[in-house]
Amino acid sequence: MAGRILRGLTLLLLLAAGPLWADAGKSRITPPQPSWSQLNPEQKRILAPLAEEWNGMEHHRRQKWLDIARRYPRLSPEEQARMQRRMQSWHAMPPEDKERARNQYREFKQLPPEKKQEVKAQWERYNQLPEEEKLRLKQKSEAKSAPSERNLQPRP
Repeated sequence: MAGRILRGLTLLLLLAAGPLWADAGKSRITPPQPSWSQLNPEQKRILAPLAEEWNGMEHHRRQKWLDIARRYPRLSPEEQARMQRRMQSWHAMPPEDKERARNQYREFKQLPPEKKQEVKAQWERYNQLPEEEKLRLKQKSEAKSAPSERNLQPRP
């Protein structure tokens, strides 16, 4: 159950960033996008959580983030704060987790509408849980996925 909730949580994060990864893995030609030093002050302020990795991003990913920055001023203050938190969270993820999240998003996009609704409903139920319960489920999920000491020892 905790694993399903954690997968649902990951999917919802991806849903929020929506089109960012919709075409991931497809061949695309995107013209070069500006380096960090070429961004204007407002773009730098909005995209600040991505500053460290900006110049290493593929052009199509930079373009998608620039599209988000262009829409950002029209978001409500709550939506802006949520977007900042999500960018910070994304930046903090290891590359393997980012790739796993992109793959899960691609899988989600291929689900039939009723299955997508089920995942969204599951996320809503999770989101209503008290923070202590969310933490407990996260720890339980991490414990299940962590290799046990017994499995790490060489076999005779």
